[in-house]
Amino acid sequence: MYILPDLPLSKKSKKVFSLLIQALLSVKKPIIRELARILLSPNYSSPQALVNRIRRFLHNHKWNFIDVQLNLAGFIIKRLKSSHPFVFFLSDFTYITNKWRILSFAVPIGGRALPILLILVRFDSFSKLRWKSEVDLIIHAISLLLPILPKGTVFVFDREFTYPELMKFLMKNGMYFIIRLKRNVYVNGKPLWKLGSGVYENVLVHKVIANVFVRGYISEGGKEDFYAYVSNLPANMLS
Repeated sequence: MYILPDLPLSKKSKKVFSLLIQALLSVKKPIIRELARILLSPNYSSPQALVNRIRRFLHNHKWNFIDVQLNLAGFIIKRLKSSHPFVFFLSDFTYITNKWRILSFAVPIGGRALPILLILVRFDSFSKLRWKSEVDLIIHAISLLLPILPKGTVFVFDREFTYPELMKFLMKNGMYFIIRLKRNVYVNGKPLWKLGSGVYENVLVHKVIANVFVRGYISEGGKEDFYAYVSNLPANMLS
């Protein structure tokens, strides 16, 4: 069974890769010999024969990590589109050491966030001009996803992602965004925190005309915080 037909691999390699994925979902110890024992079929005379094939597969392929992720993403999104009117993407930076962080894009499925695209970035990537800026990296990552995304995909970001360039890029490409706002932002020249709860249509925020949804101060888990969002979704969908 070839569960990933679009991967740039030979027929035999696809089969081995599919077997590995199936085995990893059920094996207790992810070691090659244990994988081979679970996967042993009439095509292989012994676990050692399958061990040798798995080793050749892992050693002979020079993986393009991004291409593999995008193929997997296409596989997942095709199935999401068939049962969901909108595809949502949750985006964030995760800090893993004092030198590295990960830009991640995930889709919410069954109450969990399933990672679709991960890009590992050094903190000095911007100072060394690999990327012009953080927003340049984010737009580059979304550009990689665009060929497999349906129009109207919704990107959800936290407060550090309120880049005018990002919002304009998503609107230009037929995508939606929902971005949480900091309380000190100005909306049509007025402080956001002074606005009452509700939806404000076609207002100027971060140099972009969009809709703003203000929830106000909300207590959760004993802590009070301010919640407001900017979005290009239709106003009647913001609540």
